[in-house]
Amino acid sequence: MRTFVAELKIGIGNAMEGKSGKKRRFVIGTKVIETRLVPEGDVLAITLFGLVFTRHKELVDRYVLNHELIHCQQQLEWLYIPFFILYAAEWLWQICKQLVTEKNGKINFLKAYFAISFEREAHTNDHNLNYLYNRRHYANYNGLAALKRWLKSIKKKMVAL
Repeated sequence: MRTFVAELKIGIGNAMEGKSGKKRRFVIGTKVIETRLVPEGDVLAITLFGLVFTRHKELVDRYVLNHELIHCQQQLEWLYIPFFILYAAEWLWQICKQLVTEKNGKINFLKAYFAISFEREAHTNDHNLNYLYNRRHYANYNGLAALKRWLKSIKKKMVAL
């Protein structure tokens, strides 16, 4: 296992102007650990408890790092263990949703992964390198209205049967 420290420098503009009048840069960093435990394939990196694990450090560019730093912030907000419980629950919920709505009965695990609110937030903003500075707390849970709409549609389908 090899470890290296990765920093993502985010330009803030005038919002972080110091007393001296000079603009400062907001630096977010984490340890990125290179290990063979990360599976080969589409997985570039995994964030666990504020640490980023990758199979090949060359694959971790600033956008992948920003994506993983968004997950670091989410995990910190949800106090780590509740984050993982919510993440797994949302994934299972998305799979159950597919079982009810898909006519062919096939489960698309990748579709369920991309529908998780934590992943939607991270994927939507991984190319916005200023996102972590402007991010609202618990920003991943602004989609509760969509959940309510889906539940109403299921209720309508059940009544129609």
